[in-house]
Amino acid sequence: IVFMFDDLQWADEKSLDLIDQFFSHNNSQRFHLVVSHRLGATTESGRHMAFIDKFRKLKRRFSEIDLGPLDRESVRATACNMLSTTQQLSGDFVDFMAIRSRGNPMHLVEIVRTLIARDLVFLRARNSEWEYDIEEIKRQPLHVRSIDLVLTMIEEYSDFDRNVLEVAATIGLTFQFEVLLLEGRTKSVQVMKALQRAAYEGIISRISDDSELKHLGKSYIFSHNKVRTNIYGNVGAERRRILHAQIARKFEESLPNLNHKSTFSIAHHYNESLIDGKTEDESLARKCLNFNRLAAESATKVGSFQAAEQYFEIAA
Repeated sequence: IVFMFDDLQWADEKSLDLIDQFFSHNNSQRFHLVVSHRLGATTESGRHMAFIDKFRKLKRRFSEIDLGPLDRESVRATACNMLSTTQQLSGDFVDFMAIRSRGNPMHLVEIVRTLIARDLVFLRARNSEWEYDIEEIKRQPLHVRSIDLVLTMIEEYSDFDRNVLEVAATIGLTFQFEVLLLEGRTKSVQVMKALQRAAYEGIISRISDDSELKHLGKSYIFSHNKVRTNIYGNVGAERRRILHAQIARKFEESLPNLNHKSTFSIAHHYNESLIDGKTEDESLARKCLNFNRLAAESATKVGSFQAAEQYFEIAA
C-alpha cells in the first residue's frame, strides 16, 4: 500500500497529528509513505518540520529527493512531450515558458494546457505541426485556474507582495485599494504594482466599485474564497489581530457617514482584534464596545434580531 500526501507544508497541526499517530502505531505494517513538501515555504510550521525530522531518524528506511526547478532543456522536453511532437520549439517560446513557470512543472503543464485551450498554440492540419505567435502569447494574460497552483505561486512572491495580499485577505473576500495603505501613501506605487501582478496572474480581479466606497479607490475580489482563506490562515495570530485593528481604524477614519454594512464591517474587525473577546488596551475596548452597540442597533433596524442579540452579547 502506498500513502501519498502532497504539499504537506499546508497541513494544519491536527492533520499532521493524525498522520503521525496513524503511521507511528502501524510502523510494523508493510506500506510506503510518500510526502512532498516545500522547504522555506511561508506556510511552513514547526510542527511540520518536527514531523519530517521524526521520519528522517528512520535512516535506512527513509530517503529524500530534492526536486529543484526544471532547467531550460527540461522545460523544452516537457512541452514537447505534452504536445506529442519532435519538432524544434523556438528559443523564444521555450524561454517564455521557463520564465512564466519559474521551472515549476505543475505551472508549466497548466501554461501549455491554457495556450492550447485558447488557440494560442494550435496544430496545422496541412503539416501536423504546432504553430504560435510568441509576441501574441506574451501580450495575453494567462490566468492559472488551479487553486493549488495559485497558492504555490503566492509562495514565490516577495515579502512585500505577500504582505499586500495578507492585508487584503484580512479585509475580506473583496477589498479596496485605499484600505491597503495602512501605513500611509508612501508605498502606494509598490502596493499597486503588487495588485497588478496578482491580477495579471489571476489571483485577484477588478470588480465594480461600491457607490458608497468609491472614495476608497478601486475594488478587487479574490479569484476564489479558498485562495483568500489560505492566505489569511497563514497570517500569524498576533499580526492578524493587529491588522484587524488597523483595518477597523482605517474604515472608521475613511467613512464618516456609516451605513449598516460599514458598521457591521468595522465591528467585525474590532472584534477580531481581541483575544477571546478581551483586551488590555482601554482605547480598543471602548471602540469594540461602541461599534458592537452600533452594529446591534443597525441589525435591529434591518430586522436581523439574532445578529443584534450577538452584537449586544459581545458589547456586554
